[in-house]
Amino acid sequence: MALPLLTSLLAFILLFALNICHHPGIFPRLWTIISTARNTLHLDHAAVLKEYGPLARIDPNTLITNDPELIRRMNAVRSLYQKGEWYDLMSFTVDRKHLFSETNEERHSALRARMAQGYSGSDLGNAYLEECVDGRLLDLFSLISAKYLSSGSTLRSVDISRLMLYLAADVVTDIAFREPFGFLTADDDVHGYITTQEELLPVFEWFSAIPAMAKLVKNPWIAKYAMPKNTDKAGLGYMLGVAKRTVDQRFGPNKISKNDMLGSFISHGLDREQCEQEAVLQVVAGTDTTVTSLRTITMYIITHPQVYRKLQDEIDKAQLTFPILTDKEAKNLPYLQACIAEGLRIFPPVTGLFCKRVPPEGDTIHGKFIPGGTEIAYGAWNFYKDAAIFGNDVDVFRPERWLEATEEQAATMRKTTDLIFGYGKYQCLGKPIAMLELGKALAEIFRRYDISLVDPLKGWKCYNRNATALNPKQLQLRTLRKLIPRRHFLAQINSSNMVIDSLQIGSSTSSSPKLRQASKRNGVYWFTKPRLPPVSGPPEEDQARVQLQPRHDIVTIFFPYR
Repeated sequence: MALPLLTSLLAFILLFALNICHHPGIFPRLWTIISTARNTLHLDHAAVLKEYGPLARIDPNTLITNDPELIRRMNAVRSLYQKGEWYDLMSFTVDRKHLFSETNEERHSALRARMAQGYSGSDLGNAYLEECVDGRLLDLFSLISAKYLSSGSTLRSVDISRLMLYLAADVVTDIAFREPFGFLTADDDVHGYITTQEELLPVFEWFSAIPAMAKLVKNPWIAKYAMPKNTDKAGLGYMLGVAKRTVDQRFGPNKISKNDMLGSFISHGLDREQCEQEAVLQVVAGTDTTVTSLRTITMYIITHPQVYRKLQDEIDKAQLTFPILTDKEAKNLPYLQACIAEGLRIFPPVTGLFCKRVPPEGDTIHGKFIPGGTEIAYGAWNFYKDAAIFGNDVDVFRPERWLEATEEQAATMRKTTDLIFGYGKYQCLGKPIAMLELGKALAEIFRRYDISLVDPLKGWKCYNRNATALNPKQLQLRTLRKLIPRRHFLAQINSSNMVIDSLQIGSSTSSSPKLRQASKRNGVYWFTKPRLPPVSGPPEEDQARVQLQPRHDIVTIFFPYR
């Protein structure tokens, strides 16, 4: 009895494996397990693709690709490809799925349609998204000024990776619930989020490497003890509890209505349990990927002096809104945008496999037939290092490539790096928020501070978490306030003494010339001041603009000198 069963099982495995054996690559899953244990899965996948070509085997039923056209074809809106088993392993609970883990195409499309308005800002308006980001940036700068500014021989170093995590978490919770969790104001992991993150990502990583482990843990008998519950006092279960309590306030006879992202989800038909799942997904996914990009782009800029100088020069010369520049202004800083694009290219923040399942009838790729049910993964790490697209120096951080390229080359480069956020029916809904936050945060950090590594010989610690993102940590910086004036004249006014329409000046610094109101255009207040006489020539006038922040009484205005 046992022998026929064993023979049948071996025959099935061989038949299934031989279907894709004509694709070279690594066969045993043990290879994936070892690579995961070493935290080098992204590098090992890149090596496989480099050795075996743009479509290689990484386990008996999984291929991996770094072909942009294949990714677009699989993810296209009308594609017959569907999410693979990898996504199913990302659920937070046994009986509920969220937008990311939902593998049923019909349910995924319906859920995505109901959530799109909230993520895009269509329901809330871009001004709401900017206000949330601006307020949290001001919290960050207040914290740095109070505790982490060095001066002269006084060193007050800061792990900027930690503060950037606080920033990203406060931004996403402010957007989602109209109330930040308060990491920055407390300068602490007030809800145990960092602990949760460090516990959660390795679990998803191993689930991805060993799907059988995830299935075992999600067995109803085992899940009762192993899976997180919203009554837990720590970890993912605690986050589920926070989400439940927040969502409970929005339902029932005494429900609270707010014009925030959660309110948008509710207005478009998400039920209570769906809102709980999506709230946790927002915090986990919306924080980790953005903070990884903030950390890595900052690291690359400060370790490339010529890039650092060029970026600060562009920011210093621009006439930008204070206290925080607008999203439109950030997008109109070409070198800043080149730095962001180059940072995303050379160090993609998401390295998950994002496997898609070949439709039942199979498919022909690169001239070879792929049987239905085969899964094709995304090889992130060398996906954006194709010399034919980005040039021969693909391993070098060089933002100039984006400005030197022809219009056609730049379009191809952008089209390729946009795949970091997915494509088509699986494109990340949070992309607009992430790009808004990156532009504003990076511009303001380098506008306000001169920063450097405390010890250049001690770089960051970087761990690959296959389920979500690369996680760089412990980036110790020395932060100095940029010299003022540095092409700028500083004045302060008290916004509480201003009338919105007539805008009366309340006070100015004792050393400043008297300020005069110039005009109000598009919600931005413009002021003029007498310009200090140059060495020769008549005095001139200069202008500065400031966007008033309702939550902050003191507004700082910088008048740029040309």
